[in-house]
Amino acid sequence: MTAPVAQIPASTSGFEAMRLREVEGQLVRAAMQKAKGNVSRAARTLGLSRSALYRRLERHGLTTVGEFSR
Repeated sequence: MTAPVAQIPASTSGFEAMRLREVEGQLVRAAMQKAKGNVSRAARTLGLSRSALYRRLERHGLTTVGEFSR
């Protein structure tokens, strides 16, 4: 038995013009804002380890010091 393949809608609300890295950066930023800068909570929301989230934060030029705790 195979898992169903997700269907990609014809219009993805502007995401069709974005690159994967840009989408990833927005998801990381949104998770960090929702978690008010708490890396453990944001990582859990994204289904990542803390170290994987730290790598993505660095990749996208984001910091954890005060930027998201507002």
